[in-house]
Amino acid sequence: MGDGQLRFAHRIRVGLAATATTTALAATLLTATPAGAAEPVVPDTPTDLTVSPTPQNGTDASFCGWIGDTYSIALTARLTIADSPDGERGLAEGIFRLQDTSVPGSEPVEFVSSSLPTGYTARFAAGSLIDGHTYSWTVQARSARGGALSETVAGCSFGVDKKAPGVTVTSTDWTANGDGPKTAGQSGVIRVQAAPGSEAEIRCFRIAVSQSPVGEPCTATPDASGGYDYRFTPRDAGSYVLNVQAVDHAGNIGSASYTFFAPPRGSLPSDHCSVIGDHRLCGPLLDRYNQLKSTDRYFPAPGSDVLDAPDGNGKFVGLTDGSVLLWSQATGAHLVAARPWAVWWGAQSGGKNAFGYPTEDIPTYSTTGYAPFEHGAVYWNPSDPNAPTHFLNGPSFDRIRYVNSATYADAPAQDTALMPDGVGQRTVFKDYTVFWHPSTYAVKVYNPLVKDVEALGGVGGWLGYPTYDDFSTQSGRIQGFQARQVYWSPETGAHTVFGGIGARWDFPNNDAKLGLPISEESDLGDGTGRKQTFAKGTITWSAKSGAHIVTGDIATAWGAAPAAYGAAVTDELVAPDGVGRYQVFERVRFYWTPTTGAHELHGGILDKWWQYGGERGFLGYPTTNEGSIGNGRYNDFERGGIYWSASTGAHELHGGIRQRWLELGGPGGLGFPVTDELGTADGRGRYVVFERGSIFWTATTGAVEIYGGINDAWASQGWNSGPLGYPTRGEYSIPGGRRADFEHGYITWTAAGGKTEIHYA
Repeated sequence: MGDGQLRFAHRIRVGLAATATTTALAATLLTATPAGAAEPVVPDTPTDLTVSPTPQNGTDASFCGWIGDTYSIALTARLTIADSPDGERGLAEGIFRLQDTSVPGSEPVEFVSSSLPTGYTARFAAGSLIDGHTYSWTVQARSARGGALSETVAGCSFGVDKKAPGVTVTSTDWTANGDGPKTAGQSGVIRVQAAPGSEAEIRCFRIAVSQSPVGEPCTATPDASGGYDYRFTPRDAGSYVLNVQAVDHAGNIGSASYTFFAPPRGSLPSDHCSVIGDHRLCGPLLDRYNQLKSTDRYFPAPGSDVLDAPDGNGKFVGLTDGSVLLWSQATGAHLVAARPWAVWWGAQSGGKNAFGYPTEDIPTYSTTGYAPFEHGAVYWNPSDPNAPTHFLNGPSFDRIRYVNSATYADAPAQDTALMPDGVGQRTVFKDYTVFWHPSTYAVKVYNPLVKDVEALGGVGGWLGYPTYDDFSTQSGRIQGFQARQVYWSPETGAHTVFGGIGARWDFPNNDAKLGLPISEESDLGDGTGRKQTFAKGTITWSAKSGAHIVTGDIATAWGAAPAAYGAAVTDELVAPDGVGRYQVFERVRFYWTPTTGAHELHGGILDKWWQYGGERGFLGYPTTNEGSIGNGRYNDFERGGIYWSASTGAHELHGGIRQRWLELGGPGGLGFPVTDELGTADGRGRYVVFERGSIFWTATTGAVEIYGGINDAWASQGWNSGPLGYPTRGEYSIPGGRRADFEHGYITWTAAGGKTEIHYA
């Protein structure tokens, strides 16, 4: 500090140049400032090295296995520094080095880590790694004090395989047009085969008929040629779809499907016939008519002979009330009431039977309003002939046939309709909608979720189609789509979570802690970070700091200016005193206690606070955020304050001296402090030097300011060690000048000549 910093050029009420005595005092005070940082401490050897997602099918301890197509890869290690006097603050960062071992002589890429409760993590985009290459990695810990490095520890290497395996499905027993040797009720083989080049990579197959194989056990193990013979026996005649997922050594999934037709088992016998009224009935149709007539004397008479069904696979007899007896080899003979029969007949087109045949009687007096067929159902309102009749068939019917109760109340609210893309289908029910697409099959989605997904572009938009039925969690519902998962509740709406933020959320492990998202991921505002808000907190992410959870009062305080504070560098941590909590962000730190709330510290004020012991020091926790005062900055603490300006740096004030300084106008009065509070040589008093004066304190005199010419005169007689002792009253007006009182006298100053005079008691 130079002479100019202590010149009393801008005096209170009157100006007078500072003397060399005042400059000497300031130099003495600065010399007494506490010492700086402690000696460097070497961090402990890193432990608990892991890779995420977990590589699969490793060969030994040195090669973890393969990682498939994924968004990001994380390297994690536990880093500690047992002997640091600063606890957690003694550890600055972890240094991760990743090397492509498939390229001889390649240079390792270095990542500077961020801290999580489980360790230090380096996260990078999987797209930056080369498909088919293997990678090794190491980690070191670096101390915040002096930059000392730990030993280097190597993690297990891993390979990257991003390509989905190819798979084909064929069969000679079951063909697309049903001209194979097998019929309904017979067992046949369908060959699932790895595509050339994928034979050695496929670990297993998931196989399902007429539904999605997602979630099915992966138990079909390929044979030596990379294939598997799947044996299937269709119960009924009709079309079937075999869906296959091939899972390779890295967890990648390849899909294929095979559509085939199982022909009917036989035709209606003609050696067992009888004429009833004017019409001839045969075989099962005759038997079923006689059974129904025997139990109902008013049962209608036949209105036709036995006729061929439009698809050529069944027979029917019309009855005089409009109903029919309908038969197929697979289902037998059943009564079908007039209204469902009309719908069934109208659905026959070009020899194709979209519904199949009835699986039970559907009498005219039915009160359920539900007519089940092999591949579909007809719904009508038995009590209202004018109510609309709905039909349901295809994938939507296959999806809900075993979970819906069979009544008109469960009818679709709308018939199956094409989606805007012209490929997918949608069937709306009272409480849910079934969506179907060739790549996802038929999936149920809760209707309120469907509505809220419209804000994200709707089903079939950039999210794609649903891939599995939604399911409930502690906080709401989850629905998988082709692009991302959607998380929903009535309170939060529908939102997606993905990438680094999604990995940190680690659903469902943090469901109770954070709840569901209430917003989409968005820019932090600083051009580098990202954030996403959840019901009970926020997750921030940046390439430099990774992803971290911010909750409670700290989240509220941080949310006031996220662009200024930056992304979180750590999760919330317990302060060394065991009372408070704190969290590190890219440009500030927030500290919290139940009594003080959450407040930020940074820069020179933070450094000064640490110098005095931080939360365990006499100042205690911050009670304000950093704010403006004069041309500088300040933070209040439980037992004092720290004040900073560009010319003076950061200095602490507390107790009576701080109170008196504020009474005099703070920086507008004596200016900013140029020293911290220090003790006098005699042990009686305390003092602080400011830009334009000083304040001295003792238990008997309190805090008293002194400046200008009176200060110079007091300095000339030896400061507080001189005959006058300590000041007892600050400078005040007298006729023609100013006066300040001391323990053993007083000093006056006259305005006319600028003369000072010492008066001893």
